[in-house]
Amino acid sequence: MACGGFLQTLKTRICQKLLEDTLKDMEQRFKKLKSGDDESLNHLGNSLIALLGLLRTVRLNGYNLLMPQDKLTEDFVNLVDDIAHYCLDNGLEIKCGYKLDLSNLGISLQSQESIKICHIAHLFLNNDEKIAKLSIG
Repeated sequence: MACGGFLQTLKTRICQKLLEDTLKDMEQRFKKLKSGDDESLNHLGNSLIALLGLLRTVRLNGYNLLMPQDKLTEDFVNLVDDIAHYCLDNGLEIKCGYKLDLSNLGISLQSQESIKICHIAHLFLNNDEKIAKLSIG
């Protein structure tokens, strides 16, 4: 039984590290984007997909990570919002090669298609219960 607790702790720590590394990478890519590196937008799109996968794993496994009061959650929310505003202000579109259809979850997004992935990440980060069942395909 002790082995199960150890594995759970290990999985949680791995997820925590992946989240921290994803945040750092996204912050660096966003700085590059703002300084004119258009390729960084593609990397940010991929990082947002990775973030959604991590968030889904955290929620479905009940890991005690990214709670609404956590600094890491706040940092992600602020960064995702900054990315969305920057893209809207500059006419940029975050391309997503994955289908992110929320209609089967009873969720209707009123955001522009160009930043849909940011809106979905924002819902995840704010602990929307339905969104954890999103399938990314």
